[in-house]
Amino acid sequence: MPICSDAISAAVERNCNNNVGGLKAIYITDYENVTVVTDTESDGVIDTITMASTTQFFDFYFAKNSAMYEENLVQNLEIGSTYFEQKVALSIPYRDETRREAVKELVSGQKKLMVLLQDNNDNYWLYFEKEGGIVTALTGGSAAAKGELNGYAIEITADSVSQAAVVDPTIVDALLVPAT
Repeated sequence: MPICSDAISAAVERNCNNNVGGLKAIYITDYENVTVVTDTESDGVIDTITMASTTQFFDFYFAKNSAMYEENLVQNLEIGSTYFEQKVALSIPYRDETRREAVKELVSGQKKLMVLLQDNNDNYWLYFEKEGGIVTALTGGSAAAKGELNGYAIEITADSVSQAAVVDPTIVDALLVPAT
């Protein structure tokens, strides 16, 4: 029987490091701002991200314990397709003019986005690299109780033929300032 995909070539061993959920940081840019993404060592880790001149990833502050990311496998055995539904969700606390304008820019014209995440294990992940993600859910307002969210809840989603890639942490700082 022929193997139609990658053959299993390694085991998954136990990792004794602490493993926690959640996100530390979310950085977002327009999809068109990223001109090149490469893994020069073919090790599955992105080690170069080139940005168009004067563009950068922007830090989107979110409420503690309110941001998440996931990717779910979708397989259609009848037609032979396999892809991943990717989603990044965050809650931005406090509604004001500055935040309203930032959210407006995210949804303007069903804009495609690319998202760089830092999880609580200090891993960086590049979401929506292949086709860009789109804001598919946005709720803004205030909950009823004083201790509940007054702000925005945002979901960015896309379908991708591959899982999100790991990003070399040594290249991240350069992505957070305007490219030259």
